[in-house]
Amino acid sequence: MKKTIFTLTFMLFSVISFSQQITYSLDYAGNTVEKDKYGNTMYTYSTDYAGNIVKKDKYGNMVGTYKKDYAGNWVYYPN
Repeated sequence: MKKTIFTLTFMLFSVISFSQQITYSLDYAGNTVEKDKYGNTMYTYSTDYAGNIVKKDKYGNMVGTYKKDYAGNWVYYPN
């Protein structure tokens, strides 16, 4: 019983301490910006001319695209 309680306590502590806090905000151009808990930009989401959502990293390189399929669901296509 002691081992079980110790293991569960350790797992709970690990999940809490290593979890990542992500916040979303809008920049001046209306793009969605994803930031970590220190305020560093991780990804920027913008729309292209066709209405697709383009995911870019903090350097402006395109990481992937979210497009709608024939049923209207969003599908992620990595680059």
